[in-house]
Amino acid sequence: MSDGRARNDTSPGDGGRRLRPTVIGSTTGGRADPGRKHERPSGTEASPGPNPPDERARLPSTANASSRAPSRTVTAPTAIPGVERKRIGVTAADLERLSPGVSRPVAAKAIRLVQSVVEGRSDRQVTLWGHDAQKNYAAIVSRTLALSQAEVLSRARGYVRRMVDLLGAIDLEAICGVRHPSGVFARLFGGAGDRIESPREFEAARVELDQLIALTGAAIEPLLELKEALEEQARLIRAVTTEIEAAALAAAFLSEHLTTNQPALSRRFLERSMSLTQTVFQIRGSASLHDSQGEQPLSLISAIQDTILVAIPGWLGTMAALTTASSARRQPNPTEVGEHQQQLRTILQQLKA
Repeated sequence: MSDGRARNDTSPGDGGRRLRPTVIGSTTGGRADPGRKHERPSGTEASPGPNPPDERARLPSTANASSRAPSRTVTAPTAIPGVERKRIGVTAADLERLSPGVSRPVAAKAIRLVQSVVEGRSDRQVTLWGHDAQKNYAAIVSRTLALSQAEVLSRARGYVRRMVDLLGAIDLEAICGVRHPSGVFARLFGGAGDRIESPREFEAARVELDQLIALTGAAIEPLLELKEALEEQARLIRAVTTEIEAAALAAAFLSEHLTTNQPALSRRFLERSMSLTQTVFQIRGSASLHDSQGEQPLSLISAIQDTILVAIPGWLGTMAALTTASSARRQPNPTEVGEHQQQLRTILQQLKA
């Protein structure tokens, strides 16, 4: 009876398969305990199909489970305990109230400076407020002064001064025979010792004038380079002036803003604002000097191009013809000599301008 009940427990539709207990082998040898026997019921054959997968294959090891665990993705910024950094708000109207008529570039720079400040700025940082701009201005002024004393400028000025001396010493009336030359007594006591009163003296002066014309003509290119360098320095001065003025205005606003909460820092900002404002006044007071330094090469170039290279050679050419006519015993009349004298005075005025 027992054998029959055992065979009837297997349904005819399951292909002779029945559930079997899982056998867990020893961890040391990998085999089941030999003391335990698992007998198959009588009359039951082994299933021809594949055995069910081992349960151990379906249980991942700890290392494999950790390697396949999904990684955590940070989707929000990490919060670090601390004090929130608050920036100071400012508008163009606030700056206009402190400095009516302030230019737009200065106001824009001042707003950026104020917005770069955070609450709790140290006293050392306030002390250095605008310091770099002041230092840059000092360096620019030093460079401009060195350029205004360039060698090419001093040499060109020397050439022009010598031309003025030579042309101013020419006595056309005496050279052309319209008036007698000064005598020995007049030369010694009348201040006419350096006068050019004879055709021979005029010829020597003309040779030197030709040399001076060639030298000044060769100085045009270096003078142009000097002019461009001075113009660049003037541009830098304008730019640093805007920076200093903006720093002064921003410091004034910050001094007012911090009056209640940080009075000590407010006073330091006020001191910096006054120092920077004084620098702006000094720059504006010396603006005419900087402009004149930049105009010196340009005025010399104009004098060389318009007067030295054009007017003087033309005047010397007409004078050569006049002195030749005088030596050929054709006496120039006073009107003719007077016209040439007037041209000479005009040339001297242009060179002295």
